[in-house]
Amino acid sequence: MKGNLSEMGALGKVLLLIFSNCIASSLEIHRADYGNYLTKFIADQLEPEYGSGFSKRQIELFRQFYRTFPIANALRSQLSWSQYKVIIRLDSQDKRDFYIMETMKSTPIGTLNL
Repeated sequence: MKGNLSEMGALGKVLLLIFSNCIASSLEIHRADYGNYLTKFIADQLEPEYGSGFSKRQIELFRQFYRTFPIANALRSQLSWSQYKVIIRLDSQDKRDFYIMETMKSTPIGTLNL
């Protein structure tokens, strides 16, 4: 998936809605198993039609993205999906905020010391 998040369009919004509903409704005991099943199921449905941008790994990243940024209004449309993939792997909100601000200053994410 190339481009900005604003370019994800309706399909991206649908995926965010799917994960918000799934996370809210899954049971504590079976959450990990259900989450793994669901990501594989969604990838099996979308990848043949839309390509490798919807592989199981990409769907897992979408899921992690939703958990990290559950409020869509808090997103920065200037950041690319590649930049968000780096940012969601950071282990604290302070680190994420710092790297988002650095990226917003037009510093290429590849030059930041993660």
